[in-house]
Amino acid sequence: MIYLFLLGFISFGYQIILLREFLVIFSDNELTIGIFLASWMLMSGLGSYLAGIFINRIKNPGKVFSNLLLLIALIMPLEIILIRIIKPFIQKVPTEILGIGPTILISLVVSVFLSILFGIWFILAVKMISEKAERPVGKYYGLETIGTVFGGLLISIVFIKLFNTIQISLFFTLIIFMVLYKFYSKKYLILLIITILCLLNSNNIENLSVKYQWKPFNLVESRDSIYGKIAVIKSGGEYDFYQNSNKIVTTELLSNNEEIVNFPLLLLKSPKDVLVIGGARNNVVEVLKYKISKVTYIEPNTVFLKFSKKYSKKDIENVFGDPRLEILQTDSRFFIKRTQNKFDCVIADIPPPFTGLANRYFTAEYFEEIKNILKENGIYIFPLLSSENYMSDELKFLSASIYKTLNGVFPNIYIVAGANNYFICSMKKQDINSKRLLREIRKRRIDVKYLTRYYLNYILRNDRTAKVKLWIIEKIDEVPSNYDFYPVCYFYGLNYWASFFGKGLVQKTFDTFTNHKLSFLILACTILIIFLSIMKKLYFETTLLIASFISIILELLIIFAFQSVYGYIYNKIGILLALCLFGIGAGSYITDKYLMKKNDNCLVIKKILFLNLIYAVLLPFVLKILTKNPFYTVSIFYVLIFLSGAFVGILFPLTVKGQGFIDEKQIGKYYAIDLFGAMLGTLLASLILIPVFGIINSCYLAAGFILLLLVRSCL
Repeated sequence: MIYLFLLGFISFGYQIILLREFLVIFSDNELTIGIFLASWMLMSGLGSYLAGIFINRIKNPGKVFSNLLLLIALIMPLEIILIRIIKPFIQKVPTEILGIGPTILISLVVSVFLSILFGIWFILAVKMISEKAERPVGKYYGLETIGTVFGGLLISIVFIKLFNTIQISLFFTLIIFMVLYKFYSKKYLILLIITILCLLNSNNIENLSVKYQWKPFNLVESRDSIYGKIAVIKSGGEYDFYQNSNKIVTTELLSNNEEIVNFPLLLLKSPKDVLVIGGARNNVVEVLKYKISKVTYIEPNTVFLKFSKKYSKKDIENVFGDPRLEILQTDSRFFIKRTQNKFDCVIADIPPPFTGLANRYFTAEYFEEIKNILKENGIYIFPLLSSENYMSDELKFLSASIYKTLNGVFPNIYIVAGANNYFICSMKKQDINSKRLLREIRKRRIDVKYLTRYYLNYILRNDRTAKVKLWIIEKIDEVPSNYDFYPVCYFYGLNYWASFFGKGLVQKTFDTFTNHKLSFLILACTILIIFLSIMKKLYFETTLLIASFISIILELLIIFAFQSVYGYIYNKIGILLALCLFGIGAGSYITDKYLMKKNDNCLVIKKILFLNLIYAVLLPFVLKILTKNPFYTVSIFYVLIFLSGAFVGILFPLTVKGQGFIDEKQIGKYYAIDLFGAMLGTLLASLILIPVFGIINSCYLAAGFILLLLVRSCL
């Protein structure tokens, strides 16, 4: 039984660190993550399915299993190094954005190495256990899931903070060699010793491989954080900071630092309390040039904050000791929801909504929260992508949706087209012109480098400002507002990102879904009805496939809703994921303990599907209630995601046993079906359902799929 626990622990833990390496090469968004996870689940399912076919031909499964473990142990650290070595060959420069095609191809290649082997591991372990005892399918599934829970929590919450990627991969290798030494042969002692020696020298291996990964850039330091890998690149006398594949800030003072800070503060007569979100030290330095009473700077990433202090020039390093500065290491939206303080100005130097996580800072609910913490004459400012002479339709749609959302909250919205398009929002009318700003700069004796008379006269020309605003409002009647539970800007952001690679398949797909939502719903339901009709003889297989598909969709909807309500609180997200997996394990245990004894599996399955249908229908109402009382209802989110996992955990053993017999071939097939359903659900939920239909409508759509499945079960 320990082999199934170790499978969950090692496979999921390794998947976490491999995904983090993958995001250093490719764009850090849900599309990339979805492609990687889909590839991993597809290959794991393929491995278990193939193993199920050939398992009975294996005369000595123990020997094959030991060789499999040996192969996995050797591949894990080598694959991490290989990914880092190939990066300079697939990118002209380390920061080049790669398209959808290379992302899919390389994710499949990366997954082939190990996920297929992990799928085979499951079936071999089941074979060895079943030779000694009966085949409690729920217990197999549950043990692997419990290992996954333990591995996920330990790696993502503890190990990532303490150890580098090479050390974690070698730790997994060490565990496997210890198992081989204990249960198979003393000859593995040599490999055990070699692994320990590698662990002692792991920092050198890590540093050499990461430096090669960033060639020809001059990598100074790199470290893992819970939010991603932080790398510091030296460029001349300055330092650039990267999180995964994205450049987040530089030590060099840029025009956007002066613009985003000075535009609002010069408009305020005597600002005293300022909230700074993102942008690191340069923004803080600019704010502290004013006679401010208090600057609250929010930066949740501890590693980035340490690097930011470490690689500061001495004159700027002193800024972090300024008594007016308060640094908070928390999620900014979580802080905004809870704070009782009022601010003269909120400066949000945030990335565009290319991800669901970033989209939280562009919703109507967030703008309302910002308005609530502003003083009567307060100003809110944030940047969006700039295009001086041309704005693509994709960027127009994105900008128009944000503008429309703002318009429902703030009566006065101004757009200044500088290094970025700056949205300046307030309850009071503002007079933004170059003469006023230049006068205030002289009057307050603010030392500026970029905001010269010539530059301000140029960017604040009436015709220039009017042109940018005209581009944005051109599409305003064609776009909806952006909400927490209807994140359309996340969709427009992905659409804009996809346009970097031309009018390819993905971008055309985005356009199609945008313009034909109703057609998509009708088509999806029609396909499902036809599929269930054709596959009527494969009742148990299709039931598990659709159940896994629906379960992962509901789980992602709950996590997305949680982030919208509470902000991105890393430990709580980890708990949510763990409870989801624990629900799967608990459901499997319940089935083995109580439900497998019943003779009519079909009737039990119908009852579970009916309960799942009620759950999916009620979920939108529960989520709406939770948004009104967010700080007293965290436990309800935990219960919701536990139940979502439990449904598929209960159904897995029931469907496997449905045909009246259980063997390794059956288990391998159904394990593959479960993974394939989860793969489809992951892609559909993160890329289509959440951004196009929103959380509430997606819940109803999931309920509709369950209803069709239940109707088919009753016919």
